Amino acid sequence: MKRNPDLRFYDNSGVDWRIYEVPSSRVPAPRGSNCLIFESDAAIRRVWNYPNDWQGLSEPELAELSWST
Repeated sequence: MKRNPDLRFYDNSGVDWRIYEVPSSRVPAPRGSNCLIFESDAAIRRVWNYPNDWQGLSEPELAELSWST
């Protein structure tokens, strides 16, 4: 599977986040076929349930999505 291009955004605290989708074959204990990774210098968050059009979400929507499980 081809990985989508990375997307970046800044949250309300000014943290720079890189977001990318990965196939679950590269993730331990998968909960779906793909997951969305939110990565900053200080943290990594994995989101399993996200909309197909996640790349079109606004920065506040991406920040909220990053806290989803």
